[in-house]
Amino acid sequence: MDRPEVITDEVLQLLKDRGFRMTTQRRAIIAEVARSPSHIDPTSLIARIQAQFPDVNPSTVYRTLLLL
Repeated sequence: MDRPEVITDEVLQLLKDRGFRMTTQRRAIIAEVARSPSHIDPTSLIARIQAQFPDVNPSTVYRTLLLL
């Protein structure tokens, strides 16, 4: 199985190739999803992201999930 860092880099590159900006928040969200060993619900993901980045709005997490 691929390592979370490899998955994160691949997803970020795909999004960048399609013209999407790669913000710090978006990188953190994608990395956290890749690190999750199984399905992670949006509420748990928001809690994990806000533990690292308290200023991240839940709407940013939801928009990133929709993008993915």
